[in-house]
Amino acid sequence: MLRAMRLGCAALALLLPVLPVAAAPTAPTAPIAPESTLRAQGEALWRGERPLAGQIAGHAQAMPAAALRCVNCHGGGPGAAPGGAPRLDAATLTRPLARRGGPPSAYDEQAFCRLLRTGIDPAAVLLPREMPRYRIDDRDCAALWRHLVATR
Repeated sequence: MLRAMRLGCAALALLLPVLPVAAAPTAPTAPIAPESTLRAQGEALWRGERPLAGQIAGHAQAMPAAALRCVNCHGGGPGAAPGGAPRLDAATLTRPLARRGGPPSAYDEQAFCRLLRTGIDPAAVLLPREMPRYRIDDRDCAALWRHLVATR
């Protein structure tokens, strides 16, 4: 009996390399939204028509969504906004500029999303704590980035 089991295991071991292996199931991917849809979603986040979540650095309490609207501090007009926050558009984000006393740096989508979440800019300079740290997912962050870099 033991010999028969050994022969069966040996035969199975010889067949395994030639048997087809089922591929692991993959999670369905969400369809990529058209660029215009992403920009529209980003504009809604910018204006606060879609709420953002976040808090001031060092505070555990979440801020009200109305206080987290980007447009509150960064404004919509040319130059600096009333609160002193810089204008955010393709020219100010994607060009290498000296910011907050650090070396010149430029943003890409990944650096922009890192900044929103951590308060650290591309030159590893920490933003003032008045800039909220956002709890924003990749999709919303990409939409916000697309809106801003489409702005001239």
